[in-house]
Amino acid sequence: MTRTPGRAVEVAVLAGGGVALAVTNGDHVVTVAAAMALVYAAAARVLWPLRAELDRPARARILLRPRLGRIVAAHLAVPAVLVVAGGTVGALGAALAGGLPSHRGALAALLAVAVTPVVTFCAAMSARRGGRLSESVFATAVGTDPSGGGFVVLGWLALWPALGAALGAAPVIAAVKGTGGDAIVLALAVETAAAAALLGTLRDDPPDA
Repeated sequence: MTRTPGRAVEVAVLAGGGVALAVTNGDHVVTVAAAMALVYAAAARVLWPLRAELDRPARARILLRPRLGRIVAAHLAVPAVLVVAGGTVGALGAALAGGLPSHRGALAALLAVAVTPVVTFCAAMSARRGGRLSESVFATAVGTDPSGGGFVVLGWLALWPALGAALGAAPVIAAVKGTGGDAIVLALAVETAAAAALLGTLRDDPPDA
């Protein structure tokens, strides 16, 4: 990242803008989801080292380095830190500007920053599949999709961005729109389970490694 400082600035702008937009519009579901899509885009901008490892998986075996799953997981640290830092700046900016919702605004801002690593993991899962349709997805697209495969391919492309936006938006919406603490607790439980499942998958070796 020291060789591409402009990309770090992009991450700060996208993640900070996304979190700020989410917490200042916490009662608008679509806007919060779109804001978290910006956070997803921020993470995707700095996951190129992970993609570089996956594009040449044989290199990990030739150089006798740790298994590929561990290398992939190690590449998550810098993107997660950058996204959290950018999100924190965005949340603080929204708070200083007086844009936080009157109902649990501070909690919504805290949650919006806290879930950015989960959004980053979703972006990493998209990068992990390497931009290639699996044989099973291709067979489904050809054999069952009445559109000739278009719907299946679009769904395949949208899966991780949509899931990242949904996971990022849920706690913020629960904090602002929820009438009690149960919705927030449930949202946090879902986030924790999702983070553990995603990180566990990312630490496993890719199928073709």
